[in-house]
Amino acid sequence: MTPPAEHAIRCESDETCPRRVTAVASVQGAVLGLAPLVLCVAVTAVAGGQDQSCLEWAAFAALGLHSIGTDRFAAAAAYENGGR
Repeated sequence: MTPPAEHAIRCESDETCPRRVTAVASVQGAVLGLAPLVLCVAVTAVAGGQDQSCLEWAAFAALGLHSIGTDRFAAAAAYENGGR
């Protein structure tokens, strides 16, 4: 049974989400974003005939570069929004 429409919305657009909801959504986003990145690096390294240590370093480098890019993107977005 579906709930009535007035009970379906948990957070309005001008309200802040609870910290637990924010944390779970962040973890889901990170997992969904990082899994294909590591998979692409692993497939490329294995197809290139690289050994296990090269695969580990390639995945580490990809995650490091991804985190730097994410940090730069977040800083640029914060600057455009006036630091909010």
